[in-house]
Amino acid sequence: MKGAVIALIIAWTAFSGLWSMAAAECSALTTPSDKHVSCWTLCGNDLSCCKEHTGVKGTCYWINSKISRGCRGTTEICTPKSDKPKVELYVMSLCPYANMAEYTMQPVHDLLGEKVEWVTHYIVSVYGDTVKSLHGQAEADEDMREACVRRDYGLNAYWNFIDYVNRNCGRTGQCWQNAASYANADVNVIQACLTGSGLNLMKADAEATVNAGVLGSPTMFINGVETWVVYKYGKTNSYKEAICAAFNMRPTECAVTLEDTPFCYGDAGGCQNKCNLGTKRCSGDSKQTCEDFNGDGYTEWGGDVPCANGCLDGECKPACKPSNNGCSNGSECCSNKCLYVKACGAYDVRGICTRPFYSWRCQ
Repeated sequence: MKGAVIALIIAWTAFSGLWSMAAAECSALTTPSDKHVSCWTLCGNDLSCCKEHTGVKGTCYWINSKISRGCRGTTEICTPKSDKPKVELYVMSLCPYANMAEYTMQPVHDLLGEKVEWVTHYIVSVYGDTVKSLHGQAEADEDMREACVRRDYGLNAYWNFIDYVNRNCGRTGQCWQNAASYANADVNVIQACLTGSGLNLMKADAEATVNAGVLGSPTMFINGVETWVVYKYGKTNSYKEAICAAFNMRPTECAVTLEDTPFCYGDAGGCQNKCNLGTKRCSGDSKQTCEDFNGDGYTEWGGDVPCANGCLDGECKPACKPSNNGCSNGSECCSNKCLYVKACGAYDVRGICTRPFYSWRCQ
C-alpha cells in the first residue's frame, strides 16, 4: 500500500510539472501534425488563455500525442496570409451539408471573384474505371458533371449550375439538364465530358482528398489551413471574413457586409413548404410524395416512383384488364371501357345460354 501511494505521488508530481510547463507556454502557437486542426495555443487548463490568444473561449484539448493541452485558434490568427488567398472546398455533390456550404459560399465568390483562387474537390474513391461516392452512383455521376462544368465553362457557370441542382434536383440530381440550361452550358458537352474525362477528373480529386487528409463533407482550407468556419451554414459574412483575413492587404470588397443566406431548396418559393406533408400526386408516369427530402426544414415534392401502367390520383395504376374481364371502372381496362353487358353463367349441350345475367365487363 505504501509503495502504491509513493508511486502515485511521483506520477502526480511529474504530471503537475508537465501541466505547469504547458500553462507557462500559454502565448506560444504550435501546429500539430493532425491535418484536421488549424492551429493551437497551449493553454494548460487555463480557459482565459484560450480567449486571450485565440479569440475563442472553450475546452482545452490534448494535442501532440497527449504531451500538452491546447485550444483551437480562430482563422484570423491561424491562417497564413497571401496576396491571393487560396480557398479549397471539399464536398460530395448530393450531401445536404455540402450543399449548405456551397449556398453560403456563392455570394462570397460573387463578391471577391478573381481576387481569390477558388478550388473545389469532390470526395470520391476510384477503383479501376469505377468512381464511388458515399451517396451512390447518382452522386458519383453528379460529381463528374459538376467537375466538367467547372473545367469547361468556368466558375460563374459552375456556381450557377450547382445552385440550380442543389435547389431543384433532389437527392438524385435528376434535373441536371435544366441546370445546364440555367448555367448556359451545353448538355451534350457535359455528357461527353462525363464519359470521356470524368474518370480522370475524379482521379485527381480523389488524390487531392487523400493528400489533404479530408474525411468529411464539407471541409474547407484557406491557404492550406483547415477552417471550421465552413460549418457556419448560412453565415455568409463569416465565410467572407475568414477569407478576407487571409489577404496581405484586404481589398475594398472586404468592407462589404453580406447578409445571412438561410439555405432553402426548391424553386423560387424560397423558405416555405411547397406542399402538405404526406400528400401524393402524379408527375407524368411517376408518383411523388410530399416530404422534407433534403433536410432544409421545408416540404417539397420528390421520391419519384415510376409507374409501369401510368399514374392516377397519386397512385400507380394496376396492370390493365383485357376484354371480357370484370371491372368497376374504365381505368382498369386496357380499352378504358367498362360496360354493363349481358353475359352467361351456363350453357346447355346445344350451346344455348341457360343462365343469362348482366355484369360490368371490359369491352
